[in-house]
Amino acid sequence: MACKGSGSNELEAVEDDSTNTAIDQPKEWFTVEADSLFQIDLPINMVEKKDLNEDASVEYAYMEKISGVVKEHYVIVMTDTKQEIESYNLSVDFDAMSFSQAALESVVEGYDTYEILTTEPMIETINKMDCVIYEIEATLGDVSTYHMLAVFEGEMAFYQVLTWTLSDQKAEFKDKMTQLINSFSELTVHESSSMTDL
Repeated sequence: MACKGSGSNELEAVEDDSTNTAIDQPKEWFTVEADSLFQIDLPINMVEKKDLNEDASVEYAYMEKISGVVKEHYVIVMTDTKQEIESYNLSVDFDAMSFSQAALESVVEGYDTYEILTTEPMIETINKMDCVIYEIEATLGDVSTYHMLAVFEGEMAFYQVLTWTLSDQKAEFKDKMTQLINSFSELTVHESSSMTDL
């Protein structure tokens, strides 16, 4: 996986600095490419993680203590290539909607309670791909979280972009969550040069 873009994505924790607020977060973004399949833009203050989901192709988080409150924003990207799915010999012929429903079930299954805020999901087009987006509120113990799940059908794979924050920080991070989802794109398939076989 390669990161590119201006600026550093290293995060330095700020303890009780009342001059920093979530609204004043850096406007810069950087691009992450993964698996030679896709790219996504992320806020410059997110840093790579290794412990959010063992099956994720991309895992990033922003955590910062500001005026005694820990701000949190996370994102993961899961990839299921169409070749892999075909090898499972399933009786389902997936499209963006049917795959998104299966992905949604997987996201919510581990929570104590959840509410799917998107009552009428629909297929939309983002960067030439079919996409279905869900908004979800969930609780686990005393923690309440807000999620956006975007499921894309590309030429080569289905992609799940899952981004979340604490429910009481939804207003601060929702625009960024929407922006990173809208930035997601499948990389152009590079045609093999037949000249190499001559």
